[in-house]
Amino acid sequence: MKFTKLAAAVTLALAVSAANAATETKTFNVKINITATCAANVFSGATVDDVDFGSVASNAANPVLTASNGNTNTLTVQCTNGSVFNVGLKPASATAGASTGAGSMVNGANTIAYQLKKPTFAAGAYTAGTAASANWGDQAGSTELGVTGQGLTTPIKLPVAAVIQANTLNVPAGAYTEQVLATLTY
Repeated sequence: MKFTKLAAAVTLALAVSAANAATETKTFNVKINITATCAANVFSGATVDDVDFGSVASNAANPVLTASNGNTNTLTVQCTNGSVFNVGLKPASATAGASTGAGSMVNGANTIAYQLKKPTFAAGAYTAGTAASANWGDQAGSTELGVTGQGLTTPIKLPVAAVIQANTLNVPAGAYTEQVLATLTY
C-alpha cells in the first residue's frame, strides 16, 4: 500500500511538472559551399590528336579546306556540373595579346594561313566546326569557347577544326606545321 501511495504521488508530481514545463526551440543550418572546379589532369594530361589536312597538291585553284582532329582524342574537359568555363586556342604565330585563332603553318620561309573554328553544340554533343563556324581564339568574352560543365565524371569532348581559304596552297612542296596552345580557364 505504501508503494501504491508513493507511485501515485510521483505520478501526480510528474503530471504537475509537465503541465508547468516550458519549451524553447532553436534552429540551425547544415551547410556546404561547393566551388567550381575542373579535373585539370583530364585537360592537361590527355593526348590530343593533331588537326591534319593530309596530303594536298600544290594548286592555285584549291577550294576551301576544312580539317578537324575528330571525335576521339579531342580536347576533353570535366568540370563541375553547371559551372561555366572557357577554352581558348592560340596559334604560336599569333601576335602578342589575345588571339582570334588565326595562324600560319610554316615550312622554312613559306607559310599557309589557317583559321581555327569553334565546334557547334547539338543533341548534347560538340561537332567539329566548319568554314561558317565562329573563329576560336583566346580572347576572353569573345573568341574563347564558353562551355557549361556536366560534372566531374562526365567528359565533354571539344573537337578542333581549322580552315584553309581557297587559292592559298600555291606554295612549295613540304610539310607545314604550327603548334597551338589550348588554355582552360575556370
